[in-house]
Amino acid sequence: MQDLVKQIPPEVLAIVESLRIPEQALLWDQVGEGEATQDHKVLSALAVAYPSPSIAEFQPIGGIYKAIKAVWQRLEPATAAAYVAAVREAEEFVLHQLKPLATPARSRPHAIPSRKIGAFYEADGYLGCGACGQALSARDTRTGERVTIKVGAGSEAAAFRWFDEKLPAQFLQVYDWGKEEVRFWWRPELAEEPVYIDWVAREYADETWAEYMERRHGKPVNLAEALSIFEIACEGVSALHDAQCYQWSSHARNIFRVGSRWKLGDLSRNCFAATPDDPRLARLLILLGCSDVERSAILCEWNAGPWENDREGFLFPRDPEREYRLKLDDCSMLAGLLCDLLGLNRWQVFYQAIGHKPYCNGTYMLTGHRGRDRALSKVINRAWLGDAGGALAVANGVQVQGYADPRELLRDVSDALTR
Repeated sequence: MQDLVKQIPPEVLAIVESLRIPEQALLWDQVGEGEATQDHKVLSALAVAYPSPSIAEFQPIGGIYKAIKAVWQRLEPATAAAYVAAVREAEEFVLHQLKPLATPARSRPHAIPSRKIGAFYEADGYLGCGACGQALSARDTRTGERVTIKVGAGSEAAAFRWFDEKLPAQFLQVYDWGKEEVRFWWRPELAEEPVYIDWVAREYADETWAEYMERRHGKPVNLAEALSIFEIACEGVSALHDAQCYQWSSHARNIFRVGSRWKLGDLSRNCFAATPDDPRLARLLILLGCSDVERSAILCEWNAGPWENDREGFLFPRDPEREYRLKLDDCSMLAGLLCDLLGLNRWQVFYQAIGHKPYCNGTYMLTGHRGRDRALSKVINRAWLGDAGGALAVANGVQVQGYADPRELLRDVSDALTR
């Protein structure tokens, strides 16, 4: 860590001092008890001034990545069992050490030195950091209106183009995108050459669901309100699936309130399935002059998805089996989101579900109503059997199963909650 500190340019140190974020890194807070608070501030500064170093460098669960990659490349009893074992091995870390990335209240973003993004945006506040980049509060100099700039937008700029510059109505709308020049000064092999990363300007939100729950001091919302948000999420993921777009990160910090409406946000992890003649592929990669053979070669070369989780790309060739498994996985994540919306710790419930064989076969305390909890547990169990594209089902020794249709999941959840 100290070697990293010594490499920090003066302009980054200035941002460190301007943030004054006490005791908590904006990356995963895993720098060790012996490290000074200044080191935490250094990581905070990295999140604001530069794209974040690899999350894998700061967390002790790298074994899960290998297991995920293996189970997506070949789903069989051995890889499924190894995946479950890797997840269970991380239980202590996930439940007791893993901390969410620090997120200032959106009504009071941390002030940062003014920074120009693209031709029209002046960023002046820090909103939060995720695995792919950081969110900044900015002013559109043309209109004076407030927008969120996501620097290190991952696949979100691609999603903007994939959907012909209008995302599904359930999502925060993206207005603009561009590329930002950065230098990875902590990686000597990359320090000499500039690297360009995508940014997006998107609809400004007032708060996340996680912040909303913090304001409520963790008091659960009523079931009708939780179900209304879950409906938005399921409809939004269905709209993505209809467009061959997968892997939205469904968790409480990706649910945003805009005025009186709740919306979904952050498409930075998404991947897209295409055929060589798909007009969206040509629009996305500006390949209008390429032949189908050339486009096919590009798709096969990228082949991006959780089966290549160290990927740089976001496209893969149409594949019915992979797309079915991605749908199962997305619905599994939606079941985790449902736990968030009910005011529960999704990981505590999940670790109950995989505590012993057969996995995903128990009844969990979800709402405090015995009959409702039995019915809802059955729905969540079925969804989680589709985790990692059916890994938990195969680990149980049965065929791949789960929910592949978010609307079917929504119907079953609604039926269970209205008992």
